[in-house]
Amino acid sequence: MDTNLSEGSHSALFWKLATQAAPIIAGRKCKLLQREPTASGYGETSVNMEGVPVVCIAPDLEGDNLIVALLHELAHVKHHADNLRRSTTELEPPRSDKTHKNRPEWELEADDQALEWVRYGMANRDQNLPKDAGILLALVENQLTNKEG
Repeated sequence: MDTNLSEGSHSALFWKLATQAAPIIAGRKCKLLQREPTASGYGETSVNMEGVPVVCIAPDLEGDNLIVALLHELAHVKHHADNLRRSTTELEPPRSDKTHKNRPEWELEADDQALEWVRYGMANRDQNLPKDAGILLALVENQLTNKEG
């Protein structure tokens, strides 16, 4: 199936799935918010004052753009969250951070990880499910299988 669960009337169901899948895919506890980032772009990752990574994804994203942005930000959780200082970023107004600077090496690493995840998800997803849901579920199954084995 080439449709996406995140498109149209079923997007709330996609977000429920993504919220449950995110910590499994990233390999650590994290919080997922459907919220405009404080910096430019489609998503951002920060660490809240309790030390929990927080991923914010622009609410107008759907389909392929959403799954790529989500997996890119989850890659930051996996690879970079331990190097982020605690902040109140998730509580600050959208688009309020005018001084944000990306670390190019972190962005490349997150892009590489997201691409690896997309390729794995596309190759191993259940073809009877919407594409984005199938990718998430294939990644969850892979993570859970690797933890057990």
